[in-house]
Amino acid sequence: MTKSLADKLQNIEKAKAKIAALEAEEETDKTNGANGAADTSSAVEDVTKDLKETSVEDKA
Repeated sequence: MTKSLADKLQNIEKAKAKIAALEAEEETDKTNGANGAADTSSAVEDVTKDLKETSVEDKA
């Protein structure tokens, strides 16, 4: 049961496409992770700012 050269080449191309898709998915995950961290950081800054403003208002 030997595969023809064409079958082998087709399997190689499928494997390359799958690898490319997995790499793209990994990059997307990294980007989403970075954006998620930025969103969280921004939210923390907003809450901290609100708390500081509230604290200043309470002291006044």
